[in-house]
Amino acid sequence: KETTLRVSDLTAVESAVTGKVELVYEGEQTGAASVASVLVGRAAKAIFGRYFPDPSDKKRGRPEYQSVIDWFSKGGTVELETSLCIGDYSASLEKVDGLADVVKKHAPEGDAAERLAVMEFVLEGLHQHSLLGKEAHAQTRRYADMMGSMLSGLTSFGEDDDDDFDESAYN
Repeated sequence: KETTLRVSDLTAVESAVTGKVELVYEGEQTGAASVASVLVGRAAKAIFGRYFPDPSDKKRGRPEYQSVIDWFSKGGTVELETSLCIGDYSASLEKVDGLADVVKKHAPEGDAAERLAVMEFVLEGLHQHSLLGKEAHAQTRRYADMMGSMLSGLTSFGEDDDDDFDESAYN
């Protein structure tokens, strides 16, 4: 019955950007989709700065988001699929400590769906300021602790790699 634009919907813009933006040589090396993703991220970061305190400012901005960052550093994750119904979308975002408080303080107007979209926008803003990690796939965005996201692709030495490691070479 109602629709609300969500940050996760912006991935649809990326394909349009790749067709319209003349890419520089560096962009051609990394791929058009990567360049479009970076452009969308930079735009989100710029808009975020107009409405929310700068999370890079450790005295003024960072305390605003500390409970959110702490929630993620304790292992919390938020996975948002583009097709989530409003109830599941709400459940995913409402579980993050302090996130609703940040939105209530800095963007108090709007209906429930808009408030939830702004909550996702705060997560994206924190990601764009390198305070949260994000894994992006075609239909899913997963926000997590920055360090956990960086290490998620690594395995422990010797774990899952036994076939590739020739121990005799070091004996």
